[in-house]
Amino acid sequence: MDPLEEDLRRMLAARARAEVPDDTPVPRFVPPDRRDRRPSWLLMAGVAAAVVAVVLTVTLLPRGGSPGAVGGPGSTGGAVPPSQTAASRTTPPSGTGTNGSTTETTALPSTPPRSTPPRSTPTPTGTGTATVPGGLVGLSWEVAEQRLVDAGLQPYKITVGSPLPVDEVILLEGVSAGEEVAAGLSVGVAVSDSSLFVMPDLVNTTLDQAAQMLQSLGWTGSADSLVISPVEVVNTAQIGVIVSDAAACQAATSPMGGYNLPKNGSTIRVCVGTPKMLSIEPVAGLTVYEAVQTLRDRGFTFVSAVNVQLTPPLGQGNRVLDTDPAAGTVVRFDTPIVVRVYPSS
Repeated sequence: MDPLEEDLRRMLAARARAEVPDDTPVPRFVPPDRRDRRPSWLLMAGVAAAVVAVVLTVTLLPRGGSPGAVGGPGSTGGAVPPSQTAASRTTPPSGTGTNGSTTETTALPSTPPRSTPPRSTPTPTGTGTATVPGGLVGLSWEVAEQRLVDAGLQPYKITVGSPLPVDEVILLEGVSAGEEVAAGLSVGVAVSDSSLFVMPDLVNTTLDQAAQMLQSLGWTGSADSLVISPVEVVNTAQIGVIVSDAAACQAATSPMGGYNLPKNGSTIRVCVGTPKMLSIEPVAGLTVYEAVQTLRDRGFTFVSAVNVQLTPPLGQGNRVLDTDPAAGTVVRFDTPIVVRVYPSS
């Protein structure tokens, strides 16, 4: 085969490989029907142009050049195989060609990377602040809750024992009215469960009166369940009523007024005034004045003297014979004591 024809075939084959991708099937040349003898002017023109190109290439090829080289003087490379990616389509590294000439490295333009649309990242916003509303203490939980939510806060209920009505707000936990806090802050709201009552002042009330007062506040006991501590008194107005002026009563009463107590199961101890009991002192032989004063000093409040129609012993005129009740008898402080006196001699 003529070398010129061989170069032409190589060039056409290289051009066909460069233009057709690897994964695209190369159409086979189907020769025309032998019976169709009409010349193909298009094919003839292409062949003629190829022949002229080869002649010019051979004519202009410098000495030492490699036949069939199409990449420039001294180049040893041919068409880039289609199986290579765009990034790898480069000429061989700079070096020495087959004829001893220096090759030139030319990098093909790489395929630009595909642009990925940026993700939409939400812009972080600050938490902001919120003002704690005032005037919540004493309101119902429902009203206070709504006001806190409207202010940008998150309220939660804390139930505590209290004598206030059910769900009445007692206080806010950890914050104060008018305070600037972070928006969305959780705020504890202490509300009453109404399980307690305030111990009233029961002084000078009878047991029945005291029980009625306690029951009106929610106490579940009765007058019979009151624990009584007797306290001796010498004031008739304090007999049979609850007292607190004696030290013994203050120590025995549990609790005093003002304390909070559970409505259910609370034991209440009260001090009830009882008459003071006194023993009658012996005053026989004393003068009327001395006897009466002695008994009064002892604590008796009703002491009187009478003359007896008896002959007094020697030296006992106008002296005390005895008392009624008799000396040594223990009686109430308000028991009438009669001092009996001999007549004068």
